[in-house]
Amino acid sequence: MSLERMRVLLVEDNPGDARLIRIYLAEAGAAAFDLAHADKLAEGIRRAREGDFDVVLLDLSLPDASGLEAVTKMHEAVATCPIVVLTGLNDEAVALEAVRKGAQDYLVKDQISSALLVRAMRYAVERKRAEEALRTSEAQLSNAMEIARLGYWEYDVADDLFTFNDHFYAIFRTTAEKVGGYKMSSAQYAKRFVHPDDVAVVGADSEGH
Repeated sequence: MSLERMRVLLVEDNPGDARLIRIYLAEAGAAAFDLAHADKLAEGIRRAREGDFDVVLLDLSLPDASGLEAVTKMHEAVATCPIVVLTGLNDEAVALEAVRKGAQDYLVKDQISSALLVRAMRYAVERKRAEEALRTSEAQLSNAMEIARLGYWEYDVADDLFTFNDHFYAIFRTTAEKVGGYKMSSAQYAKRFVHPDDVAVVGADSEGH
């Protein structure tokens, strides 16, 4: 995507809202955007798959999809294309869930301005690029570790979950099958791999707190 021109797919069934988006983009500089429009999710998915779009503007209330279902289906169809949700629902919980399901941003229709819309689209594109770069980097690191046969573990603080690779288990002369899988809580980790005298040091008691 060049800085001069952005290819945008708008999936919106309300003619008035679609017209307003066109006005916002025109105010930002019509020459900077190529806008395609679909009024149903199925059509939007088809066009997204066939086209080469930089960003999708996605309404959450469509004739053939309602709510976060639209985000899920669009993300599954074109996972590499960033999605900006457009909705009349000002709900922080729904906004967070939309991002979890694959959206890069969530805009409430009656709060949108030309500047906000363009900023959200550019941010979505840059964030998606960063995510793809991170995934590529992580895949390269994982491959390097496999080649070097290095043991690896990762801890998710929010879910209290350790993840290990096969080489980690090899260091302890065991396998994932023998200890219950590639993932375990901090309490399970402490029980299997930490000496009882050191459990307090690593901060994992028998209850996992």
